[in-house]
Parts: sequence; structure tokens; C-alpha cells
Amino acid sequence: MTNNRLQPDVSFVIPVYNDSEQAKKLAVQLTSLENIDRCEIIFVDDGSTDALNQQELPKAIKLVSLLNNYGRAIARNKGIYECSGAYIHFLDVDCEPVENYVNILLAQIANSVDVVFGHLEFVCHDAFFQDFENSNQLTRAKANANWELVQSSACLVVKKELVLAIEGFCTKFNRYGFEDRDFLIRLKQHFPEASYTYAKELTVYHKDDLTLDRYLEKFYASGRYSAPILRKAHPAQYEQTPYSKVDVNTSYMFSKIPKKLISLAILTIKPVLLFLFFLMPNKSKLKLVLFKILKAAAYLAGSIKNAQSQVAPK
Repeated sequence: MTNNRLQPDVSFVIPVYNDSEQAKKLAVQLTSLENIDRCEIIFVDDGSTDALNQQELPKAIKLVSLLNNYGRAIARNKGIYECSGAYIHFLDVDCEPVENYVNILLAQIANSVDVVFGHLEFVCHDAFFQDFENSNQLTRAKANANWELVQSSACLVVKKELVLAIEGFCTKFNRYGFEDRDFLIRLKQHFPEASYTYAKELTVYHKDDLTLDRYLEKFYASGRYSAPILRKAHPAQYEQTPYSKVDVNTSYMFSKIPKKLISLAILTIKPVLLFLFFLMPNKSKLKLVLFKILKAAAYLAGSIKNAQSQVAPK
């Protein structure tokens, strides 16, 4: 890939943490795409134990290496300030683009649209989680009025001048969850008239080995660490999300029940829910309901832990 243009049209920013093999695979895929010479590609290694090496990547790839693991927000910001493109394309390392991806991307930004949301097509080992995520993605595709509350940054294209104006991602988010919500909320607040589109044809295959344990760990971490940051920064927007209904700090119902009692109830009922979940066939509606309850319980447990940590010891 040789870029003879004075300025690339698009700068890809791709954070990598402990996924060097997938990063090298994605690097080869991206650099082989038609018209990729109109883009620049920046990988940010976020303190991986299997750190990327520049010699392992195509020469056209720019590698930024961080000494420690700081989280996706800081990693992306490091990439942002290396960008020279008119647009910044945030892409997750486990996303593989369709053929003709760059041509589709260039067509989307040709009319100077401010924000483009790409489409995620999930490919998972577990059929239940694959169906669940792809169903969610179709719902996101229809979300126009509240795009800042429902869309993802896994495949997101934004004009660089807008990204710089809001100073990129909030670095307070150093655990899983909500750094993209905060980014999009601030983007819409600063640029309420920003033009946007959801491009179904701008598809990447999101390959993730999803398991129930990983889901529950992520939702617990979100409730404990990331939700308090989002809630404090954007209380009105947080209230509009379903997460506020299972946050002990904002839920009317759960705020009236002693936290120790809620925690005991979660510990008691969780084994039963897990047993029923694994018993149900994938297409069962009950399995989907059980999954949502388990996620909500994990998030609620995280919010309780956070609330308890805020109580000063006597």
C-alpha cells in the first residue's frame, strides 16, 4: 500500500489488547482492500502481554505501543492524535471488513456526512449469542432519534474536526463499558445538528468467542466501575437507558430494598437461573428471558458493590 496523497481521506484507529494474532490478520486484510491507499491505518497496542511488533505488520501500518494497559479510551485517544485523515474510523480488532469495504466507506463520506455507523454482523461459536447480538444490531439499525444512546463505536466513522473538538474519549473510563456512550452523547451535545447515517452495507464481521461468563463479567464491571462515571457525567441520558432500571443508585424499586437483601437474593437465585438457562434450547424464548435476567442481575450486583464502596467507614 503506497499513499501518494497529501492527506488520507480516512484514518483507521484500532486498539489492540492481547490479541496480536487477530491484529496481524486484520492488518493483512485491510492493506489488501481496493483503494486502501486513500486511508491510513493506525494500530494502538494497549500494553499487551503479546505485544505487537512493527516488523510483524505490513509496512504501511503505523503502530503506537503503550507500555501499560490503560483501556480503550486512552488507547483510542493515542491513535486520534496520530491521525492525519479528514475522517477517523474507529474499528475493533475483532472486526473483519467485507470486500469492497473502502469503496463503500468513501462513498458514504463523499457527501460530507459527519457521522457514519457501520453494521456489525456477529460470528460466534455459540448460536444463541450470535442470534442475540445480530438481533440487537438490527434494532440499532432502526434507532435514529437516540443514536447516541444505542449505537456502538466498534465500527464508527466521524469527522476528525468533531472528534478533536470534544477531545476524543473520556479517559475516566478505564474498565469495560460506556466509553462509547459518553463519546457519542458529548458528540451530539456539542454538535446537535450533526448529520449521521447508519450504513448497512458498511459491514464488518464481528468475530467474538462469546460466553455467558464473559457477558456476566462485563455487565458486573459496567455496573461497578463505568456506570457511576456515565451517571455523573450525563444523568438525564443515563435515566433514558435500560441500565438505570437495574442500578441500585437510580432504580426506584431497588433503592427501596436493603442492598444486603438484594445481594442475598441474587446469590440465591443465580444458580437456579443458570441451571434453567443451560437446560433451555437456543430458540426458546424462555432462554432469552433468563439471559436478560442474568445480565441485569450482574449489572445490579456491580452497582451495589459500587454503592457500598462509596460509604465511608465508621
